[in-house]
Amino acid sequence: MPLDTSAEFVTRPERAEDACAFEALFDAAFGPGRFAKTAERVRERAAHAPQLSIGLWSDGRLVGAARQHRVRLGAARGAFLGPFAVAADRRGEGIGPRVIAAAAAASRAAGLDFVLLVGPQSYFAPLGFEPVARGAVKTPGAVDPARLLVHPLRVGVSLDGELTPDA
Repeated sequence: MPLDTSAEFVTRPERAEDACAFEALFDAAFGPGRFAKTAERVRERAAHAPQLSIGLWSDGRLVGAARQHRVRLGAARGAFLGPFAVAADRRGEGIGPRVIAAAAAASRAAGLDFVLLVGPQSYFAPLGFEPVARGAVKTPGAVDPARLLVHPLRVGVSLDGELTPDA
């Protein structure tokens, strides 16, 4: 069942048959360099959560996508968002914010405490993300602290500790 529909778009969780389209969009956006990043080390360890991963489709074509992986920070359960991409010919149309909002909503509906990502604060802050307190989160590799962002989904949850996989 779609999360959101409009005259042009269908937004829905990732399905098994979507995997090739998601990978093609991510490859076009980032190329092979995406596999060398610390964010990829998190994704290698954490379980991919297709029910939390979001695709935005237009006329049967994937034009925006965000994958999420289940993680923990201490006792807090959350999602690590990434990769995230918008088709090059559709950038500037508001697709990215729609995909990110749908991914956060899916995580909230699943009862998770937070969504964490590595990205530019200038893009993600208006979407509810804020910098993680310096040194609060230990990642499996170096991350620019200014780019480690969290979207708290529940008030009063402690968001510090080692970032680990969650089932």
